[in-house]
Amino acid sequence: MRSVEQGEDLHDGILLLSRLARDSGQRTDLDDAISSLGFDREELEAELRADLAAGRE
Repeated sequence: MRSVEQGEDLHDGILLLSRLARDSGQRTDLDDAISSLGFDREELEAELRADLAAGRE
């Protein structure tokens, strides 16, 4: 069992290093990302509220 945990830790470490190596530091605002995909935040929130009110998750 210990070797499985070590393998998972190694995988996590490699993933972290890979992400750090490719990170430019540039961040995208959530509203900008939503808009770039052709959506409107208010419409998405209204849709979510309607789904939750109808018992859909």
